[in-house]
Amino acid sequence: MQQLVKQAMVLAKQGRVQDAILCYQKAIKANPNQPVQVYQALGELLLQAGQLNAAEDCFQFLVSNISNYIDGYVNLAKIAMQANKLTIALERWEYCIQTFPDKVQLIWLVNKADILLKLERFEESEHTFQLVIKIAPKVPAGYIGLAQVAQMQYQWLQVTQYWDICLQRFQNQAQPNWYLNCATAHNNIGQFQQSTNVLTQATEQFPDNLKLFIELAKTYEKWMKFDIAIKQWENTLQLFPNEIEIQIGHIACLSQATKYAEAEQHCHDFYQKTQNIQFLTVLSDNLVYQYQYDEALKIISDLIAAHPENTIFLLKKAHILMAYREQDKFQLAVDVLQSFNKKHPNAKQTQLFLANAYIHNNEFDAACQIISNLDIKNSKSFLELKAWYHHINNNEQQAKLVYEQIFKQYYSPRIHAKFSLKRIDTKPINPQSNEIFLFTRVKNEADYFEWFLNYYRNLGVSRFFIVDNDSSDQTQQILLNQPDVHVFWTDDHYGLTGSGVRWINELVERYGTDHWCLFIDTDEALVFPDMEQKNLTHLVSYMDEHQYDAMNSFMLDMYSESSSQEAYQAGDDLVKYASYFDSRHDMMPTYQCGYRLVSGGMRKRLFGERETLNKTPLIKGGKGIKFLSSCHYISPARIADVSSVLLHYKIALAPNSKLETPILETEKVKNMASHCKRRNHRYHQILSQLDDETYLCADSVKYESSQQLVDLGLMHRPKNF
Repeated sequence: MQQLVKQAMVLAKQGRVQDAILCYQKAIKANPNQPVQVYQALGELLLQAGQLNAAEDCFQFLVSNISNYIDGYVNLAKIAMQANKLTIALERWEYCIQTFPDKVQLIWLVNKADILLKLERFEESEHTFQLVIKIAPKVPAGYIGLAQVAQMQYQWLQVTQYWDICLQRFQNQAQPNWYLNCATAHNNIGQFQQSTNVLTQATEQFPDNLKLFIELAKTYEKWMKFDIAIKQWENTLQLFPNEIEIQIGHIACLSQATKYAEAEQHCHDFYQKTQNIQFLTVLSDNLVYQYQYDEALKIISDLIAAHPENTIFLLKKAHILMAYREQDKFQLAVDVLQSFNKKHPNAKQTQLFLANAYIHNNEFDAACQIISNLDIKNSKSFLELKAWYHHINNNEQQAKLVYEQIFKQYYSPRIHAKFSLKRIDTKPINPQSNEIFLFTRVKNEADYFEWFLNYYRNLGVSRFFIVDNDSSDQTQQILLNQPDVHVFWTDDHYGLTGSGVRWINELVERYGTDHWCLFIDTDEALVFPDMEQKNLTHLVSYMDEHQYDAMNSFMLDMYSESSSQEAYQAGDDLVKYASYFDSRHDMMPTYQCGYRLVSGGMRKRLFGERETLNKTPLIKGGKGIKFLSSCHYISPARIADVSSVLLHYKIALAPNSKLETPILETEKVKNMASHCKRRNHRYHQILSQLDDETYLCADSVKYESSQQLVDLGLMHRPKNF
């Protein structure tokens, strides 16, 4: 029997765990009165082998026969942890800590705190990690734990502080994941400079760690410093020339920076070199960025034909089909996703994608069924669909609460970005209760102010709150001379504040409580039913009477007869300057408030774009409503049954004001988000080819009145309005 025990010990040292277990079991069977060390060794091997029930029996036998056997209780706690029986594991660690206070080991407290964290008992977990720090201030475990507790509660600033402490005090022990976690936390609150500093230091310390270099390049992308990001990808590619992830990241960055031809060439070069089909999917993404959906769809369809079992291609096909924003394409996307869902019924992300497609396809019951059966933690997409679910079930208050959760958990530059607004006018702000406010942000748009201000004054706007994003023309001088305009100056990065939406949300919160607030661009003219006879006061009185919070609209792109029209002159009436529009648009439901997706019109016909045209430009201040993605979407609100249209003159003004300087080199466009840059790149590309050509087509209509837009079905006038 002693020979069996010795043999088991040798086998264990050799790593032959199962053979060692069998030897110990034979020894115990032959003589159950083995020393404690034999049972202890067997139990630890069983735990190591994942034979948890047998290990449990072994250690239970020990603690029942040996009073206050510490190792037995400790191993029973470990078994419960490995079995994910968190409540039992917590009880056992508590027992160890309470029963053996003089022999408490640091790992016991760390394990207890980790379990409390998993059970989302955050306050107790934080207290325990603080105790770890008190007992062992020169050990990083407590600070790492506090960072994790803060992260679970989305307290990103605290997360950065704890990781910064770890990297400063325990630099010699630092691991690459410490730097990655710290950088991620900084990114989640828009602190891109701090993130790149952390990652640069990490790449110097761990020059062979691929993830650090990739994250550094991606952080420059998030910071919208695409030239630096591209250079970082190129440098990383030199260090790791055979890593496909880097090659793909480099190409994707080129596409975001609108360097389409270069990205496409890299796709072809790498594909010819490696025959890796991932480069074909990246090529399809590059085509989607250029609105070339047919070509992108053909590439993916060919890949599906060659690789019918590859689920990634099926999902990619559904994504492209939905990008068309056409009802028949949404139905095709639904068919693809339903087929995928039957084969993979537990793929939660696919179910989210399918629910989204159902909503666009007017299949609300099917979407509700999916959403009601899902519960995906740490998923913004799920929460957004959950808010829609509450809206469609007439629970607007619950939908608002879901968005409060989203704003707490997820960084959005439109809500959270740091900003530096400086008020530069001295006019008093003592508004009357019935005043209507207009908010906007501008850069070098002095030519449009005379028309813009007069148009909205005549419509009923009482006061203008305008953010000047460091204009270099006469913008500031003109605005300061207006008796009803309050001017705020900033040199903040336009794109990093969510296209300036952060400024507008802040000003609405400061000044807009209990007032109706418009968020309008200077190239937009609001039109609502009967506006020729009734001004904004009538409109908002109707909305107050029916307890609405917001009104839907959409950008109706206006144009003149010819692309060679004379340049716009300051003070000209934009409504007369460009008076034509396309009468056909695609309108369908969406999960984001105001719950309508509009695309198409002249923009689709001319540029091949399926850009978002819908807006919700009028809200009631003080209701907690936030503008999201400009005012294309807002946080949940009660949407009025009356709707409006925004006559939109961006394209009409583009040929004369934008083409002299390459569009991507203008200061305003340089500071735009990448998708806005891509759109402007497309404008420049197409408009430069339209000299002396007519804009008119069979769907062209000359604007006449608000009733005309109602008759065309472009806006809605309730019977009692």
